[in-house]
Amino acid sequence: MAYTAIHPDEAAESAVEFLWYAVAWYAALGMKIERVLTDNGICYKSRKVDEACREFGIQHKRIRTYRP
Repeated sequence: MAYTAIHPDEAAESAVEFLWYAVAWYAALGMKIERVLTDNGICYKSRKVDEACREFGIQHKRIRTYRP
């Protein structure tokens, strides 16, 4: 199962919104997100994304720089 969405920008607020909707979508299917792997984009390095992950009990890991 994969959740996707298109947002108009790459802001931290959009990343948090995406995470919120993904958590809700998977919860409706009876699944819990345990980990999220992202690149090192500025929006994923934000405090807002880290706080949202902690709130949902999700471990946030980022890929090594320049290692897609």
